[in-house]
Amino acid sequence: MGSSNKSKKGMMPIFYTVCILFWFAQYIYTPFLSAYLSMIGVGVSMIGMIIGSYGVLQMITRTPISIFDTQVRDHRIIIGGGLISVIIACITPVFSESAIGFLVCRTFAGLASATWVSYSAFLLEGGGKDINKRMGKMLTASTAGVLIAQFVGTLIYNKNNMEVLFIIGIASAVAAFLLFLTIANDPSMHPKYLKSKTKKGAKRGAIRSPQLICCCILGLLMQIILFGTNLSFVAVYAQDMLNASTRQIGFIAILCQLSGLAMSTIFSKIGSKPLPEKAIVVGAFVTYIIYCLLIAIVQSTIIMVLLQILCGFSMGTLNVVLMANAGRGLKVTQQAFANGVLQSFNGMGITFGPVIAASIYRLTNNYQYTFVIMAFVGLLAVIVAAVGYRNPRRWIKYRNADRLNF
Repeated sequence: MGSSNKSKKGMMPIFYTVCILFWFAQYIYTPFLSAYLSMIGVGVSMIGMIIGSYGVLQMITRTPISIFDTQVRDHRIIIGGGLISVIIACITPVFSESAIGFLVCRTFAGLASATWVSYSAFLLEGGGKDINKRMGKMLTASTAGVLIAQFVGTLIYNKNNMEVLFIIGIASAVAAFLLFLTIANDPSMHPKYLKSKTKKGAKRGAIRSPQLICCCILGLLMQIILFGTNLSFVAVYAQDMLNASTRQIGFIAILCQLSGLAMSTIFSKIGSKPLPEKAIVVGAFVTYIIYCLLIAIVQSTIIMVLLQILCGFSMGTLNVVLMANAGRGLKVTQQAFANGVLQSFNGMGITFGPVIAASIYRLTNNYQYTFVIMAFVGLLAVIVAAVGYRNPRRWIKYRNADRLNF
């Protein structure tokens, strides 16, 4: 086990590079997708379906993937399969630039993102008190990949060359896959020493963890807000109603991710220091409420772009805190399952967020009403966090999970 941990530490730079390339391929085209679909005549309802399809397979597959990962303990299968799914996602629109082609593209992109649970499980296997620090580093790498992709996309994209972005995405995904092959045979990628049989009731006991239940609900609400605003219809609203330029649309995504990257970096530096996590979670959702209300009334493209900093602050904070603490108090072998459950709920939010936003727009023909409804979703999250979220010291009192084994 010690030699495995040593080899794992040595391969981490390559692992983080794979993370960067993985998310680069996923996001090189994403900031412009909804605006581009609107430009080529795809209806609002279909746009919501295409954006939401990204979350459908995540919602369906993340928990089964986490169970498979826990039982088999071979990250090579899941991570490698995810990288192949990214390649398929980017190839599809090159050959079929239609609503159906983009629907297939985002479905495979969602399947690829579902495998992110195996990346998380790989880091969680180390145990210890510095989970926030390790998760912060991984999320810093992933956010860096997203951010670099959005910068590159903003520089390259115009309304006539969307295909170029997909080709760049293919190249990045292939590079990530080839790089992954250089570490695929490392012992830490298939840690036999962590294999164990599932005891009856173990999964049920993990699911009944009050902290996991609370984090899942908060993750669901967070993704509904994020994918109902910044990652879907904010760009459409800015283009159609505020006459935003292509670069301004790009910076709507870039500033959000840049702010999220800053928060992930801060948490990776803090490490295992005790934090008032409940207050942090509540504060992040209050910031989401302010963000949603402001984008509903703003009439300036520049201010709309700058407001995305608030969205990124909340996104980066909640991603780290919820992912790091959903499985706190559970055994290491249970944490992958808990993380998979959390990410399945995230997938529900990714699916329902754009669909809810599109439905509200179809009923009201007004994007501002959509953003105000998202503010109410944030208010619901504040109530859930205030009532249900437990800071680490109180959470330790949940002892039943400590006796469960996978």
